[in-house]
Amino acid sequence: MNIGFIGTGNMGTILIEALIESRAVIPSSLTITNRTIDKALNIKKRFPDIQVAERPEEVITESDAVFICVKPLDIYPLLKRLSPVFTRDQTVVTITSPVQVEQLETIVSCQAARVIPSITNRALSGVSLLTFGESCTAEAKEKLTALVSKISIPLEIESEITRVASDIVSC
Repeated sequence: MNIGFIGTGNMGTILIEALIESRAVIPSSLTITNRTIDKALNIKKRFPDIQVAERPEEVITESDAVFICVKPLDIYPLLKRLSPVFTRDQTVVTITSPVQVEQLETIVSCQAARVIPSITNRALSGVSLLTFGESCTAEAKEKLTALVSKISIPLEIESEITRVASDIVSC
């Protein structure tokens, strides 16, 4: 599975490093970008086989699943702009608790999910909270859960309990 990351700030970088170091993915299966491209290039210095894209559109066209690791206020404008690039078979994954998958599904025509990671995932431990949209196929759910299980204990939750679940597991 080819995975993309749009945003390589703190949490994006933690996820990229954890996925590689856990051997959940090989670096050549990742395509990453960042608004400040130097941040993405710094990751490539450590993992030379990672693909760095100049634009988010390139990340999408190269990926089966795309993690959106940007600030909550930037997600909606970004996804509205990128929505036409996604295909039905792809999965967009937000990592931000305030963004509901139901809201994502009104913007993009692909499958939508949310993974709320914890900083402890960097040590390949802790819990990650998963929420899947109605658009997600059983196969997409299985693949995303398997991926996250390499760096954490995945716990599927309903959107309504996101806040309390995040507090309980320190996400």
